[in-house]
Amino acid sequence: MSTLLIALQDNFNFTLDKAGSNTDTVNKYKELRFYAGATLTIAGKAGQSIKSVVFNTTFADKTASCAPSAATTKDGAADVSKVKETVDTTNLVVSYTFVDLGGVTSVTFTASNQLRISSIVITYGE
Repeated sequence: MSTLLIALQDNFNFTLDKAGSNTDTVNKYKELRFYAGATLTIAGKAGQSIKSVVFNTTFADKTASCAPSAATTKDGAADVSKVKETVDTTNLVVSYTFVDLGGVTSVTFTASNQLRISSIVITYGE
């Protein structure tokens, strides 16, 4: 039973947690399976501010909202209602832009439906 997957890649920590999902965080497939109800937290190293996150997916029916349920800045919690979301089932992309949030240092996404993620692109700055 796998309920938590933790990875470090390019100075970012990724934590995939089963959370409210009925399915374990299985990672034996070629894409990352992010199941409905599960959470994915991305945290940068000190001084990094996350500007945007793009999830490239593998199938239109596995391209869904995973809107941020929480985000933090160096000053505390951020208002995630200000996050701009784009779900594009034609081009298989789900993207989030963090504007006017005071420099997001970590963000937690909660999947509304299953996503099959082929890659994650993070734009960041100081």
